[in-house]
Amino acid sequence: MTHAWEGLIEGMLEAVLLVEPVQLTVVAANRAAHKILGVPSHSLPGRSVIDLAAAPEDMFFWEDVAAGLSNNIYSETLLRRADGQAIHVMRRVSLVRFDNASSMYVVAIRDHTDQRQVENELEKLISELRATLESTADGILVTDLDGSIRSYNHLFAKLWGLPEELLTSRNDNAVYAWMDNCMVDASHYNERLAQIRRSPLMEASDVLVLHSGKVLERVTLPQYARGRPIGRVYSFRDISQKLADQARLQLASKVFEASTDAIFITDEQQHIITTNPSFERLTQFSEVEMIGLSISDFFLGHGNAEILKRMLDELELDGFWEGELWNRRRDGHAYLCMISLVRVQNENGQTLHTIGFFKDRTENYQAKQKIEELAFTDALTGLPNRMLLEERISQSITHASRDQSQFALLFLDLDNFKQINDSLGHPFGDRVLVDVTERLKKCLRQVDTAARLGGDEFVLLLHQADAAGAEICARRVLADLSAPFNLDGIEFTVTCSIGIALYPEDGTEMLDLIKNADSAMYYVKAV
Repeated sequence: MTHAWEGLIEGMLEAVLLVEPVQLTVVAANRAAHKILGVPSHSLPGRSVIDLAAAPEDMFFWEDVAAGLSNNIYSETLLRRADGQAIHVMRRVSLVRFDNASSMYVVAIRDHTDQRQVENELEKLISELRATLESTADGILVTDLDGSIRSYNHLFAKLWGLPEELLTSRNDNAVYAWMDNCMVDASHYNERLAQIRRSPLMEASDVLVLHSGKVLERVTLPQYARGRPIGRVYSFRDISQKLADQARLQLASKVFEASTDAIFITDEQQHIITTNPSFERLTQFSEVEMIGLSISDFFLGHGNAEILKRMLDELELDGFWEGELWNRRRDGHAYLCMISLVRVQNENGQTLHTIGFFKDRTENYQAKQKIEELAFTDALTGLPNRMLLEERISQSITHASRDQSQFALLFLDLDNFKQINDSLGHPFGDRVLVDVTERLKKCLRQVDTAARLGGDEFVLLLHQADAAGAEICARRVLADLSAPFNLDGIEFTVTCSIGIALYPEDGTEMLDLIKNADSAMYYVKAV
């Protein structure tokens, strides 16, 4: 009978064992059974089926089978191969009775290893997805369309270092103010935030640099309900660590390349490893030319040694530095740049990179200089006006008082200048005043000051001059102005009256000195 069964089971695709029900020994096994267990052909008959079990509970299983508790059992179990490897199988044990009252267990086995591996992988993926959803790797901030905060997670609070009092109270303005104070370039940050809020459907990605040295990537997406925007979701990710990886720099290249600020990144030794296109447009130096240069190499020129030392010291101490300094483009032209340097560290406090942001502030500086020039100089002649004159007189009083020295004020008024304006016109008179200014400048030393108070009144401030020095200067002015003027073919002469006041003889206060010099001038004019 057994030989007949052997022929039958040999044609089956499944692994099949025939097991004697009393001793639980294998009486026959097909090729598939030998293959799945990794044993030589014809080696299974005579072996105890319990020897093939890989789990202790399988022994109790076969005891239940031997006890006849079930005639048909379908279960999952482990079998041990000849090489010691345990494999997952699905097993069906069926009791088959013969006419002669004998019986035999037919054990059909199907390898379940691949399916179990797929199931394990699926369980792992589901577990990872659940963990990702329950605990995102990004800091999340959710607002409505007006910017009011609806919620944020703990990682958001950790990234921005929100203090405990902001976590326990609802104060949107305080949270936003805290974020502003964390930013290296708060003005640009707020401009960008306002732009995003004005566009409810806008999707944006930005890089934020914090005073703490963190570099955050911010991605913002609109939040929809029933197809309409109802708010905005901001996700923040700390990319400080990833800046150490060139691949991460490439991922951030869109922001890096498109920035209007000139940007350079250094290694831990502060040697430049990359620059963006705005850097080359501003400095005229290509990235290839800059690679390997240190921050000191780039900014050392134009008398920056002292400020550069302070910059690097503060960067080392505080992790960031902001300020202005002059530098030169490749063609030699000087420009004023506003610089922000941020040190990027790893979790152990070791420096990975230094990121430099800077922009050309030359136009702003020139505009400021122009405003100051208009505020402190006479628009027609370019001479200091009354405000600047008073400032310099005040300085002269301070120095003369400290050094026990003297100085002189000469109050000068052109004689009969009104007749020139009345007869030849004010434009012609203005040209005369400009020519008078040039002659006055030639009569003074470099340390002296000539100022125009208005109309045809001028004041000369002579540093460290006594009465004799003041008289010499006054005579020189009278002589130079008495020389003929020639404008548009018209030749004429200009005379003037000069009053002199000496410090400290004629006063120790600025107003007294100007008043006394003015009085002396009118006395001369009346004589």
